Amino acid sequence: MQLMNSDAMKSGAFAYADAGYFVEVMGSQPAMLDDLRQLYDQTAGKGAASLANRFLYGTDWEMTLTEGAVNTYLHQFVKLFQELESRPAIKSQSLTGLSSKFFGENAANFIGLRKGNSARNRLDTFYARNSVPTPDWAEKVDRH
Repeated sequence: MQLMNSDAMKSGAFAYADAGYFVEVMGSQPAMLDDLRQLYDQTAGKGAASLANRFLYGTDWEMTLTEGAVNTYLHQFVKLFQELESRPAIKSQSLTGLSSKFFGENAANFIGLRKGNSARNRLDTFYARNSVPTPDWAEKVDRH
């Protein structure tokens, strides 16, 4: 978290973290979940550099399948974010929609999929040149 910075001119301005393989954490590592809760609390007032805005969903589904956790994995994350939103440090900063941020919005920001971002502009140009209708993902990103 110390590497993440909200100043676009400083190192760490674009540092993000993902839950690449979190099956064990969600299922059997309560101490690591406590650490995650503390990180959310400690960074709640850091605006764009808070973990709420920099932690995103990513997983290796093959690994998740071998753990036999697919049925509960996503549900456990949703439950975790509901619990996080009720914590005083999070509530005091009016941080809401943590699940939506984690499951898509933060990734859209990281990749640059918002209107006006260079990655999005390249995609929009490609779609226009090739007569591709606006994809569902783009419409969804534009609504949020």
